[in-house]
Amino acid sequence: MGKLIEHQEVEEEKEGGEKDNAKENDDEEDDNCCDTSEYVHTSYEDVIITTEVISTITKRERKRKVMNNE
Repeated sequence: MGKLIEHQEVEEEKEGGEKDNAKENDDEEDDNCCDTSEYVHTSYEDVIITTEVISTITKRERKRKVMNNE
């Protein structure tokens, strides 16, 4: 659980309309480019990170309780 999704940057245009991407003619890599509709917003990433922190704390508490009972 908790694997963060890496966002591949979208090509940006330079002044004059030239694309700022050395691989712009490489059509094979277009299949690997993420769709902007599937972009994970920072707020969602914060929720995932928070969930991981809570999970870690819960595991530590369980371990502490087990150690105290022995």
